Amino acid sequence: MSQPLFVDVFEPENIRMYLQQGMPPGLVIQTHINASGYADYMWLDVLGKRRCWERKQVSELLSDIDGVEEQLRHELVTCDELTLVVENPYMATPDGIQTFVLRRKAGGSGLFMPGRAFEKQPALGARYETWKCGVRAAGINVVETGSAEGTAWAILAAYRYSQVAEHTTMKRYVQGHEPPWSENPHIDNLCRLKGIRVGEKTAKALVEAFGTLWGVISAPKSGLVSVMGKKDAETLLRMVGRDS
Repeated sequence: MSQPLFVDVFEPENIRMYLQQGMPPGLVIQTHINASGYADYMWLDVLGKRRCWERKQVSELLSDIDGVEEQLRHELVTCDELTLVVENPYMATPDGIQTFVLRRKAGGSGLFMPGRAFEKQPALGARYETWKCGVRAAGINVVETGSAEGTAWAILAAYRYSQVAEHTTMKRYVQGHEPPWSENPHIDNLCRLKGIRVGEKTAKALVEAFGTLWGVISAPKSGLVSVMGKKDAETLLRMVGRDS
């Protein structure tokens, strides 16, 4: 193990300490990685692929599922593999979801006690499970742990596994994903058209000018030229099978 494991400065001190216990001295570095657009934990694996882990307590996630989804969408573009680790157990109830937190006792033992209750939301349990299915389908790993200590050991295990060259022979060594270009599906799909190489800024200008993806690929050549220039317009037309 020689690659540093970067931890954001706002992550709990106890997680950093747990990580340091299982790593060689000096390899756990706490710094401002969130400010650079990365998730809470980041390292390079044996192939030089960037692995990122975003940590959320379950009550934090349930308080703003849409906001967490937006955050993950932005973090996807900063790494080769993204994992969401959700901390603390929970239980679906007829009225919503009850969360639990670990309360430490003297001597190091602990007991899970009721945490925040999400009430008057009877469909929240089903919504949350469905949401996690969608996150996994987007190529984001989801790991659930019972405590900060469990989170630290999960991250450490993933780090160690990613540093072993023999594991690269596995078919899916890195969980693949396609980072989204834009929330607007017309802009996103335009960016993904093979061979056209349209960036998000140009795609946005094209969609603003012609309304939809279909509007762009069926637009007059003169209109495309006015937005993206003659050479790029001709490339776009050629790749969608148009002569003019």
